[in-house]
Amino acid sequence: MSPSDSFQKILRYLWDVEIPQMLEVLPKEPLSLRSLLKMREPRYETQGGETFDVDRDELDVLKNLVPYLLHDQVFLPFVFQKRKRYLIFVGSKLEHWIVDTTLGFTTCSPFLMESYKPREYYHPHQFYRFKRQFPSLTIMILAYG
Repeated sequence: MSPSDSFQKILRYLWDVEIPQMLEVLPKEPLSLRSLLKMREPRYETQGGETFDVDRDELDVLKNLVPYLLHDQVFLPFVFQKRKRYLIFVGSKLEHWIVDTTLGFTTCSPFLMESYKPREYYHPHQFYRFKRQFPSLTIMILAYG
């Protein structure tokens, strides 16, 4: 077997086995802040079939941060994608605003989204600072491709 064949075999394995396993932590369907607040025991199911409980205190922090009229526009969990030396946030502009507000990068009102410019990337220490605030609502996935 040539080195090229070995490399192709490894790539095929990564594509067929490893990448689907990495994505198993993502929710089957994102749930809105409003729907999680209505649940007696808030939780979501992952694509891998696991159930993750959501901390009610974290939801309460979000409930107080985001105006009630926008609760159905915030979908959880927060997903960050790890790149080589930084992370990008995968979510809507409003969800991005939550991250930036929590980290102290913006004081813009959520009703003035047209004037808000989200950050393009986050350093690992910023991600972990955000994750400490919302541990049950924050996921990191690895970039591939």
